[in-house]
Amino acid sequence: STYTLIDVATFITRIQVVLSAILTITLIFKTALALFVTCNGLAKVFKRPNLRSFIVPLSLVFIVLSIIMFKNTEAIYQFKDHLSWIKGPFQIVLPLIIAIIIFISNLLKRLNSNSFKITT
Repeated sequence: STYTLIDVATFITRIQVVLSAILTITLIFKTALALFVTCNGLAKVFKRPNLRSFIVPLSLVFIVLSIIMFKNTEAIYQFKDHLSWIKGPFQIVLPLIIAIIIFISNLLKRLNSNSFKITT
C-alpha cells in the first residue's frame, strides 16, 4: 500500500481560494438581489410598469454612498461594530409596522366593500 504525506498548508491554500470564489459570487448575487428588490419596490410605489428606469440611478446612488460612507474596509467593520443596534428597527420594528398597516388596510377594504352592498 502506498502512503502519501498530505501537505496541510497547500490544502488549506486551495480551500481558501475556493471559499473566496464562493464568497465573491455570493456577495455579487446578494447585491444584485437587493438592487432588484429595491427597484421593484420603487416601481410599485411610484406605479411605474417598468422597473428598468430605476436600475441605473439606484446603482449609482449605491456606489456613491458606499464611497462616501466607507473610505476603507476598516471603516465598514467599525460601522458594523458600533452601530449594530440599528438592525433591530429595520429587521423587526419596520416590518411589523408595515404588516400592521397592510392588515388594517385590508380590513378597512373588506368592511367598506361589505357595508355598501345592498341586499334585498
